[in-house]
Amino acid sequence: GVYPSEILPYHLEVSTAVMQKSLPEVLSAEIKATIGNLAIGYLRIFRLCRCVSQVLQISSR
Repeated sequence: GVYPSEILPYHLEVSTAVMQKSLPEVLSAEIKATIGNLAIGYLRIFRLCRCVSQVLQISSR
């Protein structure tokens, strides 16, 4: 398996087609930017979830 600290943002395989169907284009772009800005470390998945949650909360206001 691959540990979260070994995953680089540009190696994450996110289906952009699925993401764009589910989310508005602006949100999709913000989430992709968030993924690209995550620092390497043990808590990467936690930080990713928190960042995506923040983007979704801001967009729902």
